[in-house]
Amino acid sequence: MKILFVTQNYTPSKGGMAESCKRITKNLKKSVNTIHIFHFNPKNNEYIIKPEKSGYYVSIAIHHTEEYTLNLASLFLEDNIHKLKFDLIVAFGGYLPLMWAPIISQLYSKPLYTFIRGNDFDEFLFSKKRDILFYALQNSTGICSVSKDKQKKISNLFPEVPVYYTPNGIDLDFWELNSYEVVESCSLKKTSQNRKIILLAGQLKFKKGIVSFFKDFEKFPYKEDYEVWLVGDITDPIKEIVNKLSINIQYFPFTLRNQMKIFYKATDIVCIPSFYDGMPNVLLEAGASHKFIIAAKTGGMPDVITHKQTGLLYNPLKNNDLLEVLLHYHYMSEQDRKNISESLYSTIKENFTEQNETNNYLTILKS
Repeated sequence: MKILFVTQNYTPSKGGMAESCKRITKNLKKSVNTIHIFHFNPKNNEYIIKPEKSGYYVSIAIHHTEEYTLNLASLFLEDNIHKLKFDLIVAFGGYLPLMWAPIISQLYSKPLYTFIRGNDFDEFLFSKKRDILFYALQNSTGICSVSKDKQKKISNLFPEVPVYYTPNGIDLDFWELNSYEVVESCSLKKTSQNRKIILLAGQLKFKKGIVSFFKDFEKFPYKEDYEVWLVGDITDPIKEIVNKLSINIQYFPFTLRNQMKIFYKATDIVCIPSFYDGMPNVLLEAGASHKFIIAAKTGGMPDVITHKQTGLLYNPLKNNDLLEVLLHYHYMSEQDRKNISESLYSTIKENFTEQNETNNYLTILKS
């Protein structure tokens, strides 16, 4: 099997989409003859093709207009088709792959599989990019959805196209700390002055529910016993709003996975307050780190977390729902908190490993 894997999110780009793309393609390469990474790369103005293990990596420049970018991408593929032969094409999110891959699929008479991660569906569905999304989905041989809620929505919109549930996976061993990392984590934790630490991590945007979280958290009667750590990219407008609130808070820059292990170890709670989402990597990373998770009941969060059994869920649009779960956590015993965290770890170990993720995709792509 030879796959042309078209993406707009790949290393060295930051964020969960790029991490997921790298993980999925790395693991598929262990079982698939050839995967060519066709990367619309915002960080490079050149056209690059270089051999990698089990295929080629192609970096495509993004220009001032979509039509110029996509036409030159098509010409580059045509000029290098002797190297980039493929049996099927995958569109991995992002508006350029969703615009380009369906046309290439038809021009080369190869099946198209569209991998829906979350942001591409949620943001396109109610925007001017909807036609791009719908054209890609209705011309797909199969659609892979990272969460059950999006699987259902897409199936309702396009009942004639098979839609598969393909949740994220994680390497549990990676998130175990060595002795040096444990010491570093303990040192980091001391900066909180014995307060309970709540971690929010990633691309901290409005849609991630950050402002709503803080406005609710400010009303939490025990907020002085807690400190919130924001690890990742946060916009100045959000920062201005947050800084006006009476909350214990620390800001940390975007951090690579090796360092995130230390942050997870130092924290008590990981909170994911997104209004809409796919299955964020933070969800599985925190669970693999034996952390207690409080999450909005959106996207793929309910696929992983069962309320009061493997974490706490709340409705981000319901007044005081977050306050209720914070109070529930506050009054729990440490043993009950640990039991829930360990139940989540067991759930992830059984259902959300990288091997499970890879097997899902292989079954679909080989069918």
